[in-house]
Amino acid sequence: TLVTNAVAQAGKGAVNTLMVPVDIHPGPIDTVLPSKMETTKCQNCDECVAALVCPEGAIIPHDEIDLTKCVGCGQCRNTCPYDAISEGKIITMYMRDIDIENTRKLSEIDDIQIFEHPKDILEFI
Repeated sequence: TLVTNAVAQAGKGAVNTLMVPVDIHPGPIDTVLPSKMETTKCQNCDECVAALVCPEGAIIPHDEIDLTKCVGCGQCRNTCPYDAISEGKIITMYMRDIDIENTRKLSEIDDIQIFEHPKDILEFI
């Protein structure tokens, strides 16, 4: 997979890999989806107010949200008059034993750090 190849190449280059997998504990887990541009609701406004209010410049009008810039503040969602931006949708995922075992194996590899929550990374960097 793309992730497998990226991690393999990072390891070969001695680049630290920080991961926040959801498959750490068995059973169902609720997870929050990131912000998303609902292109079917977008009205292609001449001036995208959601993009104008985004403090990080993460909104690509009429297209998508750059998740490398988005901090999840919700200003875009609260501003778009057409509800074309969704944020914080919670879904339930079911962790399989094989996925949990693979996560455990990853944690044993040099230069790979596994975190249970994204905020835990802040203490590491």
